[in-house]
Amino acid sequence: MSMGAYRVSAYEPLTGKEIWWVDIPGFSNVPRPVFGHGMVYISTGFMKAELWAIRADGYGDVTKTHVAWKYKQGPNKPSPLLIDNELHTISDNGIATCLDAQTGKENLVRTRRRRVLRVASIC
Repeated sequence: MSMGAYRVSAYEPLTGKEIWWVDIPGFSNVPRPVFGHGMVYISTGFMKAELWAIRADGYGDVTKTHVAWKYKQGPNKPSPLLIDNELHTISDNGIATCLDAQTGKENLVRTRRRRVLRVASIC
């Protein structure tokens, strides 16, 4: 996987050949992609931070065919965490969200009540 300005691409590890790509609305992508359930979960980056689930079985430009779901409040900096069928995120301002990894449906959203200490993902 390679995240770049306005595009995410998947490559063949042995040859470096591009397998598929998706055009995205953001740039300066800080969060790392996460893989599970046959999908790649990405944050689209600054300016339009959205969380996208992309089916990883395509070839060529799969922008219109393989984006399984989009969540409009993606993080700019923190990386998502996939645990079983739950995708956990925390926004840049400290709001924690738990999504169903298959559908993108919100399972839980928690707002911050006190000062939030920002920590990096360690996995």
